[in-house]
Amino acid sequence: MRSTSLVLALALIALPGCSSSPVAKVIAEDAPQYLSKAPATGDPELGRRLMGMTVETNACFVGVAKPQPFASWKERTLSYEGNVGAKLQKDFGPLLKAGAGVESVEKIEVTLGDIQEISLDKVYFDPASACAADESLRKDYAREGGREEKVVTRALRAGSIAITQAMGMQASFEVAAAAFGGGAARGPASASAGTANSTRSSWSGTQLYFAHRAEDMRVTQAGAPQCALSVGRGQSCDLAPCGAVVTSMSAKGKWGATVSCRDGFKANLKGTAGTWAGVHTGNGVSYGLRVTPGTQVGMATVDFERWTVVTAR
Repeated sequence: MRSTSLVLALALIALPGCSSSPVAKVIAEDAPQYLSKAPATGDPELGRRLMGMTVETNACFVGVAKPQPFASWKERTLSYEGNVGAKLQKDFGPLLKAGAGVESVEKIEVTLGDIQEISLDKVYFDPASACAADESLRKDYAREGGREEKVVTRALRAGSIAITQAMGMQASFEVAAAAFGGGAARGPASASAGTANSTRSSWSGTQLYFAHRAEDMRVTQAGAPQCALSVGRGQSCDLAPCGAVVTSMSAKGKWGATVSCRDGFKANLKGTAGTWAGVHTGNGVSYGLRVTPGTQVGMATVDFERWTVVTAR
């Protein structure tokens, strides 16, 4: 049975339909530190956890996004032959829509241009994120040594796309609104003769994110003992090197507070009773604050947490 299964697995790998997509192939050859998103998206998905090959819906990590030209690439031309519509769907999903005539097209070339790398720098944990609210994750973050997460911190973006196809057997294409940051889907901004026997349709200003890279981040959490503070009296709930002072609390549960640190950092926070608010205080460090009305008038119950993120490797 094992040998039969092995033969079947090898046969499946050899099937044309099971081969790597053109995008995955060029990434594996020229940028092996990246993974193909398959399909591309209109969102870089930075700050999200990578679970196997799946990127989470919500970002639990925050930072400063910086675009720069991708050093080793300016553009890449990908060739699609046979079953063109299905192969484009695999690589680009709903962002690149093939219209009438695609069934008769035997081959097209897709050129991705103006390729940039978007990096997430100065990464820190979001104390108000879904990860912070997950009790199972909180236990892992709070234990000695914390928890490692794979976090998407790099993405490759194509700022233009062009499709070249042979004369006589042509399909219509449009790029979805999501690839331009919203608005409406667009037909080609320009169309011209590619060669004597082909035509080329082009779009510029796109935000086609087709590959990403994750880094291993270690997250640790520490909490101060729950504090009972007088509102507006300057009493502080401390967790080195910072402390939180509740400055106001309305009858409807709206609160204001100040977080200040020994290095001179100071920030004002606002929130609603029972919900977390967060602030980035330094390199990889953030604090979470939750305020609820106390048992007596003029008092507040405060939960104060420190989150630390460091590169694991």
